Amino acid sequence: MASEGNFMQDVVGIVPITDTLYSWWNVALTLVLLALLYFVFTRVKPEGDEVKQFQGEPLNNDTGIVDTRQMPWAEKLEHYRLPNLVLALLPLGYLVINFQQLGFTLSLNLVILIFLTIGLLLQPSPASFGKAVKEGVLSCRGIIMQFPLYAGIAGMVKVSGLADTLSTWFVDIANVHTFPILTFVSAGIINIFIPSGGGQWAIQGPIMLDAAKTLGADIPQTIMAFTWGDAWTNQMQPFWALPLLGVAGLSARDIMGYCVMWTLLCGATIIAAFVLLSML
Repeated sequence: MASEGNFMQDVVGIVPITDTLYSWWNVALTLVLLALLYFVFTRVKPEGDEVKQFQGEPLNNDTGIVDTRQMPWAEKLEHYRLPNLVLALLPLGYLVINFQQLGFTLSLNLVILIFLTIGLLLQPSPASFGKAVKEGVLSCRGIIMQFPLYAGIAGMVKVSGLADTLSTWFVDIANVHTFPILTFVSAGIINIFIPSGGGQWAIQGPIMLDAAKTLGADIPQTIMAFTWGDAWTNQMQPFWALPLLGVAGLSARDIMGYCVMWTLLCGATIIAAFVLLSML
């Protein structure tokens, strides 16, 4: 919403991040949630005899010296640092030029390119880089398998009109004071079926912003209410934790109780924050 040419610019204009992410009330809410997070989880952690010890084999990306004397030339090249450096210099040069010309603006593609460049620079050879990618994929296999399913669910929700129907229902029962709260709740519910902030915003965002403009509700608060709602129910379906769980040798059920408890607590806190904002 802060980018020039975004798809809702004709409706509400450009909304700077100083009014959304970095607004005083959003920063205050974030600090309150961090304090609550520390307070709660330092008191509900398992007792010493209930702690599960990691039993699996740790990831081992051995980067020791490989004997390449008997290898063909092409295979030897896979164990030298030079190919990694050459491959990393190309995107590095692009990133430098891009930031010089456009300023430090990030997109998803640039973030991916930055991590690829860092990976190439940190790994001593293409063979080592390939092994690290292999082990990373093993840790992330749960996400790799699930996201095509989520994409299918998102497509059905969009085409069927379910997201439109649910969003419109919340809009119909809202007024200028309750609209951000209902936006938060509806975003949380729809996020269960479309766990992608960008995909969900493309479907739900236009409905909520059109309604906010019609009701005279606060546009930045509506945007942040959606953002908080999208993040809120992510905590109850921890696909984001699958790589770490795989590394630690745990399953989702081992943390689900904590996730559900925190979902309820932080949801109540966020709703309370929007209630207080509506009174100001």
